[in-house]
Amino acid sequence: MKNKLILIWIVLFELVVVAFLAVRIYLNQSKVLGETVSMNPINKDELIFSEEGNLKYFYERKPNSIDSKKQEWLPNNYDYEITINAESLNERFDYSSDKPQDVFRIITIGDSFTYGKYVNTKENYPERLEDLLNKELKCQNIKRFEVINLGMGGYDIEYSVHRFKIRG
Repeated sequence: MKNKLILIWIVLFELVVVAFLAVRIYLNQSKVLGETVSMNPINKDELIFSEEGNLKYFYERKPNSIDSKKQEWLPNNYDYEITINAESLNERFDYSSDKPQDVFRIITIGDSFTYGKYVNTKENYPERLEDLLNKELKCQNIKRFEVINLGMGGYDIEYSVHRFKIRG
């Protein structure tokens, strides 16, 4: 019984500490446990907003733009560059809307993991998958693979489906 009570107190203490740290970060205080915390709010000048039906906060990146930043909180002050193509996608290339006969297309949808937040465009997983498929797979009727990244940070399934409808 005594061990259970001690365990409960430890868990409660850990929850209080985590809540305290979360509130400090949320309030954008500059130091947490002695470390500088850098908050990176969304720069609305880099986005296009449009209310689409029930999607009050639907947004996409401005086409033909580059997001190049240094993140002090990432290891070694990691620099990354995200290139946005003509269709507002985190892609290295612009793809034609009409798919060539000998091209096989794959579409990825999702949130910031698919989008590749804080990662160079050429290193996000849809781009790496495209490179791998084009390098390793040889198919009789397929000349090239195109993996199109429809991911966007903060999107849930409803927003992802809508983006698929307008961009996919």
